[in-house]
Amino acid sequence: MLTSIISCSDIDTSKELIRQGQYTDAIELLNHQVDDENSEAQQILAALYLEINSFRIAKNEPLSYELTHIHQLIRSSAVKGNRESQYQLGLLQERNIQLTLLNEQPQNWMLLAARNGHAKALQNRGRQLRIFNEFNVSINTNMSQALMFYRLAVKAGCFSAQTDIDFLKKVVTQREFNTLLETSNILIAQWKTDNG
Repeated sequence: MLTSIISCSDIDTSKELIRQGQYTDAIELLNHQVDDENSEAQQILAALYLEINSFRIAKNEPLSYELTHIHQLIRSSAVKGNRESQYQLGLLQERNIQLTLLNEQPQNWMLLAARNGHAKALQNRGRQLRIFNEFNVSINTNMSQALMFYRLAVKAGCFSAQTDIDFLKKVVTQREFNTLLETSNILIAQWKTDNG
């Protein structure tokens, strides 16, 4: 069955097998890549395991894959710079999943994913800063940083971040928004210098 897809890389072949519902073949192919320490294969395999487990939970069946093994795959991929895995670990941190129980070192995976250009992580970072700012009375640097992250998210392909920009336009005066925009231009230039 694996020979029916010839012209793709192993990763592309695995994705096609998953799309076709041929999970066993995809897992077999991905495991070879995971053994070679391929971070993208680790991320895809972890996502596939999570998906299979969610189907089993819905059917009240026992889990197929241990969460610690899935976490190890995601973390290994994240450490190697896979921004999707960094984003997934960031989501786990935000949802207060006890990563310390899985020997996870505390660090801001969401910020790391944002620094690596993950569109949803950029948007998420902007929302965190905006929410933090709502507890303060005056407009400050957090709102400019939030706008910076929203703009970077839109540029990276997360077009729903435009809704966040539009929201900011509604909650501040035009003058305040223009100030935020000017400051965010400076912050974006600095961000690009610092993060490539």
